[in-house]
Amino acid sequence: MKIDIEYQLLLIACKEENPKDAEQSLSILYEEFREFVYNVVIKFLHSPLHKEEIAQSVTNDVFYFLYQKPEWSFDPERHTKSEGAFKAYLATVARNKLYETLRTHVNWEKEDVIYDDDHTLFEEELSENEFENIDNLVSENNQIIDEVLNTFSPRDKEIILTYFLYYEKGKNLPGRVLDEMEAIHKTTRPNIRQIVSRAKKKIKELAIAKNLKIT
Repeated sequence: MKIDIEYQLLLIACKEENPKDAEQSLSILYEEFREFVYNVVIKFLHSPLHKEEIAQSVTNDVFYFLYQKPEWSFDPERHTKSEGAFKAYLATVARNKLYETLRTHVNWEKEDVIYDDDHTLFEEELSENEFENIDNLVSENNQIIDEVLNTFSPRDKEIILTYFLYYEKGKNLPGRVLDEMEAIHKTTRPNIRQIVSRAKKKIKELAIAKNLKIT
């Protein structure tokens, strides 16, 4: 039976007047979409540590957020199918909630890491295609990023993980994410770029060692 998503969200929005109906509607949406949300989180979560536990926690956070702010609505000018559009919305919320979870629970070192101004960015040592394809390689080979992360400090691990968490082909990292990373890690955008570049160089070396194609 097809679910009327907007109707269920409307009942949730009226939770103060009819809390039982709201809870039932949330339960309906949860049962229908929890597996989808869980799989989205697993896809973005590269670290193997407590992976299933974090994914389940974030999944619950997504539906708690939905209960608090059932604000999604179908826009026929932007969306072709209600379910597909709602899943895209849930995926966005899931990614944001995952980042919040990592930011809250992952320990990092507080000291600044300052690099010389004339330090050569590692992407200058890679071809344009290599630099782009390394992102694609990482998205398909979680083990590579896990191995590389183990060579960095806790603070740098978090920066690298956040980069790949928000990476989208052909797009820059969102400005708000960079702003938060600067504030949380007490660093600068050039330093963040240096750390990511160092990671990409190590990824290239590891990919070559494993005979994985990056060009």
